[in-house]
Amino acid sequence: TLGEPVISYEKKDDQEHFENRHFKCTTCDYEKEEKTPIKHKLVNWEDNKRGKEDGECKDCGQVVSRDHTLGEPVISYEKKDDQEHFKNRHSKCTTCDYEKEEKIPMKHEPVNWNDNKKGGEDGKCKDCGQVVSRDHTPGEPVISYQKKDDQEHFKNRHFKCTTCDYEKEEKIPMKHTYKDDYDSINSDKKELFPCQDGCGYTKLSDHVSHRYVYTHRGEPKDFNEQYCEVPYGTCECGDEKELTEKFGELGVPHSVDADGICEECGEYIGLPTIASTIEQFVDLCLDYMENCNSRIVATKTFIKMR
Repeated sequence: TLGEPVISYEKKDDQEHFENRHFKCTTCDYEKEEKTPIKHKLVNWEDNKRGKEDGECKDCGQVVSRDHTLGEPVISYEKKDDQEHFKNRHSKCTTCDYEKEEKIPMKHEPVNWNDNKKGGEDGKCKDCGQVVSRDHTPGEPVISYQKKDDQEHFKNRHFKCTTCDYEKEEKIPMKHTYKDDYDSINSDKKELFPCQDGCGYTKLSDHVSHRYVYTHRGEPKDFNEQYCEVPYGTCECGDEKELTEKFGELGVPHSVDADGICEECGEYIGLPTIASTIEQFVDLCLDYMENCNSRIVATKTFIKMR
């Protein structure tokens, strides 16, 4: 009949200890020993000043070391210079009085850029509040032109900063530029040369270079021949000129459609027919050969003008 055991503890390792239970029979001298391995029951954690914390088993007294169990860090920021700040992480161990401080250098993250009226812009770091200055970041300029005088105009370049409300205007004097040929003629028969940059200035010059443009009049020259009319060109100023140097002396050839009507003068010319006699055929061939070269030249020139 075993009585109440006498309990004692014996160290084993960092994980377990032995629970010893010593029994005695209440009626004889029999004794019994039980040795049971059980996990440590660690309490009273303290910082061991070596980067870990120590706890003591409340049963066997074994001291066990382990890493600190850090809670959520408290974040704060500290100014450093114009480029960086410190991110401070303050952590506390959840089981002992150990505290850990980390100081991490980080680049500023400026926001809310504003023109500083000193040729640049200022932004404030969203973490530490440090004011950072830098040059403006201009976007693509908006170009416009403004009349100045008969020699020059202004090229205006309007810039806006892409990150703040700063705007910049550049006014660059430049010479007018013109095409080699005039644009049109006014009622005073002056040639107009608008500035090619679009500033609104137009140079006036005496009309000396006629530009003749062929316009069909529908005036038959000779229905018995192969030509529609004597070609004339008309300049914008109203001057007319016979364009024989372009079309040849014979004039503008007929352009006959499938119904035998000239598409130029609108007259019925008729369709080619087979010669009824050999003599007519020979005459047609001779006529054709005689005028072949001039007709080809005139036709090619006319096509180019069209």
